Amino acid sequence: MPSIMSKRIPSSTRLLLSQASIITILANSAQAVVLTVAEDASVVGQTSATLNQNGNTYRGGLFSGVDGIIGQDDPSRFYLKFHLPAYTAGTVISSATLTGYYNDDFNAADDRTHSFFLAANDAWTESGITWNNQPGTVGSALAVFNAAAVTPGTSLNWNITGAANGEYLGDGVLSILLRADDESLLASNANWEYFASKEYNPALAFQLSVTIAAVPEPTTTALVLLALSAGLLSNRRHKRFAAPLSPAPSSHSRSD
Repeated sequence: MPSIMSKRIPSSTRLLLSQASIITILANSAQAVVLTVAEDASVVGQTSATLNQNGNTYRGGLFSGVDGIIGQDDPSRFYLKFHLPAYTAGTVISSATLTGYYNDDFNAADDRTHSFFLAANDAWTESGITWNNQPGTVGSALAVFNAAAVTPGTSLNWNITGAANGEYLGDGVLSILLRADDESLLASNANWEYFASKEYNPALAFQLSVTIAAVPEPTTTALVLLALSAGLLSNRRHKRFAAPLSPAPSSHSRSD
């Protein structure tokens, strides 16, 4: 026997509510994945501009900033590359958290800000990249590392969801870099910082934690409202076009 609810709700409305339930199930079936950096390497300018630093694990192996020693190895940056999960139609990366280990500080009296950027391309390799052939940056900063706000020996997190999702929907490879916001080659600038590379300590290597979820549009709420609206409209049409009842004869009618 049909339920009271099924009697009251038109079939078109029940169909839309069913679709809303399906969207809800998809939205709740998010997949979390933790990715370890596939390639990581520093690049250093001036006297080291043509040298590959991949084998250099000094004080962590990943460098960013300037050491204030004029005419030597300045400035430094480091690059990270992640291979994202294969794209599934109808999904997005709803969150992406970058985690890195801040290993050491060149000069604790000169701690400044450094920023993560999307790299201009993914063609670089950790065994071939140098200061002279680095891809450089594209767009605005993705996240900021403030050396003055943390101490060495700390794991840090940054939200880079937008960049990760863009590459997930694109070629599936995410390349980013960290550089000092002030790369001026001055004796007064000693903002060089050290992070752990996978060669230095695999357990401390950069990681990217991503959550893959169904595209959130159309939302469940929108579908439910659409379903209810369709039900109300259906009821109104039914009432509007229903055959009118014949009026009962008047008790005051005259008979000839």
